Amino acid sequence: MHSAHRFRVLATVATVVTLACGGARKKDTAGGEAGRQLALESIYDRLMTMSPTAAVALGYHEFDGRLPAIGQADLEAQINSLRLMEQQLKSPVPGRELDQQILLAEIRGRRFQLEVMARPWRDPLFYLSKLGIDDYVSRPYASAVVRSQAIIRLARATPGFLMAAERNLSKPMPRTYVQTGLLVARGLISFANDDARKQLGSLPPAKRKALDQALGEYTSALEAHARFLEDKLERANDDFRLGKESFLRMLEMTEGLTISLEDLQSIATSDLERNRQALIDAALELAPDATTAQAVEQVRRDRPTPSELLSQA
Repeated sequence: MHSAHRFRVLATVATVVTLACGGARKKDTAGGEAGRQLALESIYDRLMTMSPTAAVALGYHEFDGRLPAIGQADLEAQINSLRLMEQQLKSPVPGRELDQQILLAEIRGRRFQLEVMARPWRDPLFYLSKLGIDDYVSRPYASAVVRSQAIIRLARATPGFLMAAERNLSKPMPRTYVQTGLLVARGLISFANDDARKQLGSLPPAKRKALDQALGEYTSALEAHARFLEDKLERANDDFRLGKESFLRMLEMTEGLTISLEDLQSIATSDLERNRQALIDAALELAPDATTAQAVEQVRRDRPTPSELLSQA
């Protein structure tokens, strides 16, 4: 991957961050500093390898069709690797401070998802979010044949992937997590049966047959997983809340923000009041004789319809 491109974007389950890149990769000819420069590149590559679905979304199509390893030992190894990466990024990298801080935030965010939220053992979306095929269907980055091959590879790996996921999701899960997982699983099935087959319908007959067979395996695995989640609903609980301590730890690990809950609430309340007053002031300027709610409704009505939007843009 070219450094100037790779450090423009980095994926977070759930987001994408834009980076201010520090230029082309430097050879390790200047001792420790150059070594730290190369460490940034190496860590970025390893993060992409850990999250091939996110890498594909960023345009790294050498990861097409791949799914991550999600066995218990694989997840434990990933946690250990993230801890090691964080240690490697502790020393300053002159001229690359922004890249370094963003990588640290990404690593700490992943650690939070794994170590604190325990998502691989509590949240079906941790797995289902990696099974989308829309990047291959909706983005014409290559020929339909090339993209269909990526779908086939992912689809054929899906049954084993979901079986491993179900082994990890053996304990009772939060009800909202299970319900969301069911919605996503059914959405993936619908997209595969309708959009994918329609958009890639012009493939040569042999290629189309191979795709249809793979999509059949894919949707069958998702249907079986949906039944698994339906069974899990019977033992689901309401233990979805982070709680105060985990919430503050999330802010520290994912946003680099150390703050008390009281100070955070005070800031939020002040910002809410500022925005509320700005809305009242704008409404008075727009419609002096109307209430704020009436002015908002007037603005809501005064807009183009979906069919008019592009012509008026």
